[in-house]
Amino acid sequence: MIIILFTYLKESKAFGDFCYMSVTINLYKVYISLFYIF
Repeated sequence: MIIILFTYLKESKAFGDFCYMSVTINLYKVYISLFYIF
């Protein structure tokens, strides 16, 4: 049971990191777009 919980937490952390990376990349794209517009 503890091993399953640990695996779940490890997987969810990886998923969280993935979401964080996606948001950061999207913000970076928006920043570059604004930079090119101005």
